[in-house]
Amino acid sequence: MGIVIILALVIGLPLIPRCLRVCLLLPLAVFQVYPPWLVVGQLPVPLALVVAYAFWPELLKEAKFLFSVKPIRIILGISIITVVSFLWSVNVRLGLVSLNAFLSFIAVFAGIASQARSDSRWITRALTIFYLAMMVFAASVVMFRFAPVEKLLFLKTNLATWFISSNTLTELFSDGRNNVFDPEKSGGFAFVNGNAASTFLGFVAMTALGSAFAYRSRSHFIMGIILTAAVPFAGSKAGMMLILPMLAVLFLFRVSEKDRGIVSILLVQVTAIAIISYKIMNIGHSGMSSVVSSRVADTADTRFQMWGFALKMFLENPILGQGFGGWQIEFPAYARFSGVPTDLPPHNTFIYLWSQSGIVALTLGVALVVWILKKALEGAGAADVESKGLGVMLLLSYTWLLIQGFGENQGLIGDVHIQPILATVLALFTVRASLNGKTTRGKSA
Repeated sequence: MGIVIILALVIGLPLIPRCLRVCLLLPLAVFQVYPPWLVVGQLPVPLALVVAYAFWPELLKEAKFLFSVKPIRIILGISIITVVSFLWSVNVRLGLVSLNAFLSFIAVFAGIASQARSDSRWITRALTIFYLAMMVFAASVVMFRFAPVEKLLFLKTNLATWFISSNTLTELFSDGRNNVFDPEKSGGFAFVNGNAASTFLGFVAMTALGSAFAYRSRSHFIMGIILTAAVPFAGSKAGMMLILPMLAVLFLFRVSEKDRGIVSILLVQVTAIAIISYKIMNIGHSGMSSVVSSRVADTADTRFQMWGFALKMFLENPILGQGFGGWQIEFPAYARFSGVPTDLPPHNTFIYLWSQSGIVALTLGVALVVWILKKALEGAGAADVESKGLGVMLLLSYTWLLIQGFGENQGLIGDVHIQPILATVLALFTVRASLNGKTTRGKSA
């Protein structure tokens, strides 16, 4: 029955104007919404995914444009390799989840690109609605940070199953425990993992600050600052450490080129003063400092153990990797011997990509990251304000995902919350770049 409903929605939703589907999709990236009647083979399906695939008419319409966009060609290549890797995988279901993420990303990219090529003002409006939805999420992160008992009570209610997959919640209170039981972590109403929530908050905060730059939107700027301020309440150390460097990069792009040298020197001085002040303040709090240092050391040691195992597996089978499910089968024995938790994934985007689909997928993944960062930097140096802002938006948001998501197994394109927004950011940037290219060629002609 779930499949019938999904097919009916995917076929019927395109009757709604594309601009309204865009305004519907982006807030759903936050809430997801898992109706109890949208289940396929015991797998809950969020409305956000259904709306993403409802851009199939735009996918057909923009096919020629899509094949001209290098990151989309790369993602299609990874999708093909993913399917091929099913041949040596022990858990094809994991592979289907990964494949679905890539295909839905392309569908959203097509829908946003089509709208941007027609009237991008609707996307700006959709982003405003999305940021307002994020404000609700940020408020829940702050609230649960100060009410950890209420957080656990919420996760046991039926209401939580509308925003978080019921399968995730079932595992959570059986054998799928993660940092949700840490009172210093808060995932808000949409996450059971505070680190994942921090990645999402930081990614969107950078997106909002970038769109404020591109579209000269004061409301986007205010909401971006508020979302940035909410990141520490998720409890992720990596998220807290990223805030100042990312804001410093944004500030550098906002000042004129002739002033950047002076500003860079000032930022280095301020950073040095902050570090010295922190050291002085912690002289009398050596107990707390030692606890933090111990936690960081434990985390690093665990990461090194996982990466050591990955190196061992790579040397044994560098071409094919382990296939989907291979890591989950082979790592526990090594983990028990090394004294680390047995149910940990690689905590490394590139290692996981190789493990699941082999060396070709890893190569394509590296190529995707290099392309995005290179083009974002080029865009950030553009002359017109919108192109520059979109370049900064892509650079900051993807860098945040790459750095923090690198340790949270978010993958190349993030989790289900991040994927539609990254597709939107990439589509806006790509369409603007293509328009600039046409203008340049027209002038030269």
